[in-house]
Amino acid sequence: MRCGPASCASVLLDAGWQSDPWALTLQLDAEVPGAADGTTSADLIALMDKYGFDGRTWQHWSEMRDALALGEAVLVLCDNRYLTPRSYPPGAAWEAMHWIRAVVASDRDDLVYIYDPLTFLPQSAGPTYQGPMASSFDGLNEAISATPYWESGIILTSRVGINLNQR
Repeated sequence: MRCGPASCASVLLDAGWQSDPWALTLQLDAEVPGAADGTTSADLIALMDKYGFDGRTWQHWSEMRDALALGEAVLVLCDNRYLTPRSYPPGAAWEAMHWIRAVVASDRDDLVYIYDPLTFLPQSAGPTYQGPMASSFDGLNEAISATPYWESGIILTSRVGINLNQR
């Protein structure tokens, strides 16, 4: 239920926001109307406007690739039943319309790195990894196409010119 705010939190953290990621997710979630039922593109654009980001919807892969190249943040709305690969199990508790963040389109044509708020991988040293995961373009495209919405997600641009994809 917090995937939209969690994806926005990742944008703010990449813009230099100093906060605990979970605390920031909860803060943003409290600021989104109707978040208990999920968030819309308009909800997230309005939320991020308060934090200094201009937002717009996107539909085509070329828009996503161009935005990533320009240092803009790309949030993707998908049906995660079709997202492949994914690090969490199949099952009703895990499957829904879901916001993720595209972080980098790889030099290879078949991969995009995504931040998926549902991905938590315990590490041998103790902390939990929640960061970019690789997904195929085909798997991501299928997940996007399975939604009942015309838009594929939103693009957020920093008003102060911060490159949000610098890694």
